[in-house]
Amino acid sequence: NDSGVIVNRFANDLNIVDVKIITNLRAVLSASFSVLGTLGLFVYKLYNKALLFVLALTAAVFLVFGLKRLLSYHLQVARTLKRFEASSRSPIILQYNETIQGIDTIKAYDAEGRFLRQFLERIDTHQNYIYHNNSANRWIGVRLEFIGAMVIYYVALLTVSNQSMVGLAFVGIIVSYVLRLIPSLNSLLLASGLLEENIISFERVAQYLDLPREANDDTGLDYPTTTDQEKLPVRGPIEYSDVSLTYSDGSTVLHNLTLTIGAGEKLGIVGRTGSGKSSFIGTLFRFYPNNTSGSIRIAGVALKDVSLGKLRSELTLVPQSTSLFSGLVQNFIDPWKSYTAEQLQTIMRECELGNVSLGATLQELSDGQRQLLCLVRGLLRRKPIIILDEATSGLNADTEDLILKVFHKQFHDRTVLMIAHHLN
Repeated sequence: NDSGVIVNRFANDLNIVDVKIITNLRAVLSASFSVLGTLGLFVYKLYNKALLFVLALTAAVFLVFGLKRLLSYHLQVARTLKRFEASSRSPIILQYNETIQGIDTIKAYDAEGRFLRQFLERIDTHQNYIYHNNSANRWIGVRLEFIGAMVIYYVALLTVSNQSMVGLAFVGIIVSYVLRLIPSLNSLLLASGLLEENIISFERVAQYLDLPREANDDTGLDYPTTTDQEKLPVRGPIEYSDVSLTYSDGSTVLHNLTLTIGAGEKLGIVGRTGSGKSSFIGTLFRFYPNNTSGSIRIAGVALKDVSLGKLRSELTLVPQSTSLFSGLVQNFIDPWKSYTAEQLQTIMRECELGNVSLGATLQELSDGQRQLLCLVRGLLRRKPIIILDEATSGLNADTEDLILKVFHKQFHDRTVLMIAHHLN
């Protein structure tokens, strides 16, 4: 799923599940009790008037049958429109996110007009579904009001024509009950329709509950374990034996790969885009458990025998693009408050970040400083295996030289796998 679909479900759909479903359910229950109470009083007043009771019961049967047919037709259309409305919101959110991220590129290519037209087209599509959904609600609303008016007319005519038998006081009571019943009945039917439309959002959110999960210690999906998961001796060689990786579309990325990386060695992985560099690293993190064959071991321990949480906690990855949450530098490099400010300042000076305050916000930093912060986090974790996934791509030569200087100084005793497009 793209980001627009995900944001839409976690924002709009989840809000409907948390708020609107409860509100409409409360409206349904309130209207139901009001209708039942009024009907109870209605029956109580008519039970000893046999003729009127039979006529009222006959009219009620036809009324229920007609309302059922009418609502069934309306809900079939309303549910479809609601699904289209919810789905058409995702492209709007997606384009908004993409525009914010690529605003400089859009300006550079003078593409503002094209993006604006595309955005307006998506807005129009979404508003079109909203308009038709509201029109469908007004369509059913007008017919319910008309049916209600006809019921009031029928009851008033029935009671007035038989006033000599029931009396004027009885006529007034029955008409007043009907005047209370019809609005409550209309509210019940409309709230029930809205509630059924809201269930669509619940179904969309529930789809994410059934997504395939990574195997872990909590879901019962973990691989059979024969090794103590609390002990992963990562200070040892990394061994690949006949490892193959095939994507879901059938394309083979790795084919019978066999190699040994000694403890403390530095391995450069170079190749063009799409050659499988990141996929090779992904097998080390067990990103593709169902598509990988062969054996991968660290210090003699098969990775499939180690829980995902334990395995990934023993590896440090410095990615190509740094995703930094808003906040302070100190919270980013030490989220668990495991180190003192003096310790953090010391290691930041070692990584050429001595001029950066722990209280500075991440938005104030340059791209090179952000990449160096990732190296600081890697140093603080003190893990013996470091993976650099094109960590210097996109940076200028001076910043790249600075990062490589820190790398050679701080990671000289670690096992390092470095992905790059070219040899330097």
